[in-house]
Amino acid sequence: MKRAIEDYGIRSDRIVAIPPFSKQNLTFSEASLPENVETFLHQRHPVFFCYVSFRPEYELPMLRRAMARFRRDHPRAGFVWLGFPSKEMPAVNQYVTEWSADERDGLLLLGNLPHDEFLSLLRRCTAYLRTPMCDGVAASILESLALGTPVVASDNGTRPRGVVTYTNLDEAEMCAKLSLLITQPEQVKERTRLDQMDDNIDLTTDWLLGQRSTRRPKCEAELAHVR
Repeated sequence: MKRAIEDYGIRSDRIVAIPPFSKQNLTFSEASLPENVETFLHQRHPVFFCYVSFRPEYELPMLRRAMARFRRDHPRAGFVWLGFPSKEMPAVNQYVTEWSADERDGLLLLGNLPHDEFLSLLRRCTAYLRTPMCDGVAASILESLALGTPVVASDNGTRPRGVVTYTNLDEAEMCAKLSLLITQPEQVKERTRLDQMDDNIDLTTDWLLGQRSTRRPKCEAELAHVR
């Protein structure tokens, strides 16, 4: 993107890539969760948090197969699907009605949640499972690491340190990595952390005010494109 902007004749020193994710994203108040969510969390273990959309890049059919495969060995496991905008809910509800009763029993289907509920739920889940390849770092991955919730994600070459990765579309490897959370929980937890988080809102303000010489982004290549 920076090179494309330069093609318009803008000087390179007037362009900087600043990650949109900032430490302010981690500020939240612990929220009470709805009764159906609390019931699911108490009845299921492990519970995996999946931020998804009803779009091809989220690989929902593959995720469904991996869930069924994992639950054959861990029948108490549960998966939370959330993040669907309201316009996608009719389609995803129809999709899930075609599942077997056992598959539906292991799934909690939610729409979008307010930020406080989102992070409160993420903190209480066993791990965060992230499927898309085209999402860069992903802000929700940084949130999960900061909260100490392990992350298992497709390997897109840009995942932060501490994320457990699997080869994209390899459901067997995904399940194997999820199993690590059960067989080696302490080792996975030990590497689950976010060592440093910049105040990128402050940094952006500095640049907008023309104070570019005082500070620079820690790493212009590591962009958190989406939640």
